[in-house]
Amino acid sequence: MVNINLSRKNLIIFLISLTVVFVVSAFNGCGNNGRLSGALEDVSTKAGGITAKAVSASQINLTWQISSASDVVGYKILRNGTIIAMISGRMNTAFANTGLSPSTTYTYEVIAFDSAGNEGSMGTPVTVTTMTQ
Repeated sequence: MVNINLSRKNLIIFLISLTVVFVVSAFNGCGNNGRLSGALEDVSTKAGGITAKAVSASQINLTWQISSASDVVGYKILRNGTIIAMISGRMNTAFANTGLSPSTTYTYEVIAFDSAGNEGSMGTPVTVTTMTQ
């Protein structure tokens, strides 16, 4: 405990100037910590220009523009709202989704992330249908 002697006037100025920051981390029953809340670095730039092309009855190829945020270390690929892959490297901007069903429609999104696990906003979703067999 630290004792600080402040006059009433200085205490009021101090309290008005005080900024409180909360950082929250979840943990499981084994004591494993989750990701910290709050942006530790700015990853506000989303992956943009997502394109998807069905190249067969079982494969869709995705490409997107490089995130302009310099602290981005990779991208999460979501298919129909579920993460299906994590791509390492800011410059890696392509993904081949294989093993898909023929004549099926899929929606993809790409999220940039930094080394602390902070995520940028989702890029604009793109929807594509695999070829018929």
